Amino acid sequence: MALNLKPFLKQLTIKTKSLELRKFDIDYVDPFEGDLGWAQRPFIGEIERQYNEGRPVRIIVLKARQLGISTATEAVLYWWSFIHPGTNGLVLSHETTPASELFEMTKLYWDTWPFKSLYTLKYDTKATMHWRETRSRLRVATAKSPASARGSTVHALHASEVAFYPDPRGLWGAINQTIPNRHGSLVVMESTANGVGNFFYEFWQEAEEGGNDFVPMFFPWYKHPEYRVFTTLTVKSELDAYERWLLRIGASFENIAWRRWAIINLTTGDLDLFMQEYPSTPEEAFITSGRPIFSHRHLRDTFAEESGTRGMFIDLDNGTVRFVPDSSGNWTVFRRPRDGDIRWDRYFCSGDPSESIAGDPACVQVINRLTNEQVAVWHGRADPYVFAKEMMKAGKYYNWCMLCPEVMGGGQAAIATILNANYPYVWQYKRADRVQINLVTTFGWATNMTTKDWCIGHLQRVIVDHSITIHDRITYNQLRNYVQRDNGEWGNADPSIHDDSVMALAIGVCASWAEGPFIADPQTNTIVDIYNQQKAEVA
Repeated sequence: MALNLKPFLKQLTIKTKSLELRKFDIDYVDPFEGDLGWAQRPFIGEIERQYNEGRPVRIIVLKARQLGISTATEAVLYWWSFIHPGTNGLVLSHETTPASELFEMTKLYWDTWPFKSLYTLKYDTKATMHWRETRSRLRVATAKSPASARGSTVHALHASEVAFYPDPRGLWGAINQTIPNRHGSLVVMESTANGVGNFFYEFWQEAEEGGNDFVPMFFPWYKHPEYRVFTTLTVKSELDAYERWLLRIGASFENIAWRRWAIINLTTGDLDLFMQEYPSTPEEAFITSGRPIFSHRHLRDTFAEESGTRGMFIDLDNGTVRFVPDSSGNWTVFRRPRDGDIRWDRYFCSGDPSESIAGDPACVQVINRLTNEQVAVWHGRADPYVFAKEMMKAGKYYNWCMLCPEVMGGGQAAIATILNANYPYVWQYKRADRVQINLVTTFGWATNMTTKDWCIGHLQRVIVDHSITIHDRITYNQLRNYVQRDNGEWGNADPSIHDDSVMALAIGVCASWAEGPFIADPQTNTIVDIYNQQKAEVA
């Protein structure tokens, strides 16, 4: 039988912000405030969807403050204790007071429940409720105590404000071992943001990129009916550029007036803090430490996210390469070569193998030279030999296009592999020799202070003028978090996260540009024609 939580939730009683008691109806529309359940409905719907598909429920929520997600989660955990006898439920909060407040919701559900007389509490303490008939138990703990994550199996977990846990990695490492990965288990991880370079930030990005089992759900501030005030604002000319952008994505003049008030009164004029507490987009929630190298506004305009087709390139006996869809593959293809197109110079394949030969994270980018559109990307860990093989397979697939790997560190072995295989088109860096006054040529891209400034500066330009299209979420996230750190170095805002996607893309667009303009086929009328045709040919 399919799970439908709405009728169950209506049997529970909640306390509103105005201290009134009413039934928990996620479809309720307050006559003064409006639709307060707008975020709770899709959240509950996602729980039902995963459960009804026979999956363990796994959700990570990034949100603005006071949207009612915690109330809904506590209600679901309460019901889990009765629809799944023997459930061990756990509520984890970052501090003692919020933990107690969360558990008070459960106490209210129990005290006002119309079926309370049918069940008996075996234990009822400040931190535990244990029902005799169902053998289910709900307990609350703080993330400050590692012991809270150990002990018996946890079937239903609400991890609240995870971004503010003192040791989230250690705690999650311990508690994750106690959660069965089967139908009937439930884990909800929710939080407002707390900057970058922390466990919640990385876990959220992994969920966005499909790197874990959690479904990411984001709820922006401007959709909440409480975050608006009466205003005389009526025309766009009274707004700045950012406020006009808010209108385009769905905010109202009333929302914008509230935002102006809240920045002053709720976050003491700190705009970064407001965006962290009341984000409009997931990217805005995670305030980047350091000075961003790439304009976030222009990045957003060049990012056209697509899932593409995951898979791998396979060498065939006739010397050609075939793309094989496979969800475990490291390649993602967004555009295939056009049928009948044999021009080797249409595409450009660049790569950053790693910082060493130890198999660090690496990236290969393939771009269309005419449109600067990202058509394929490889993410993975590989030694230089395997990395070079992947670049050559991609090169063959995309009309034997030119290859340009980074040659520093482990890249020297990669370029040697490519040259020894007699691959016909390898990019050559040409520079003037000051001593002999002649042209010196080297294969591949060698990153130093000068060439790094050159390629990153060129990537900045194509992002600002919107002449590049990025489809890959991992590439976008790395670009967004690429900053000038306090020590003056360029790199990811979180030093533990690599920037291989940034360097691979920067090398590609810069080296391709250095080759000179790509002249389109005479029968092709416009760049838009090529873009639309290739978009229709996605694998």
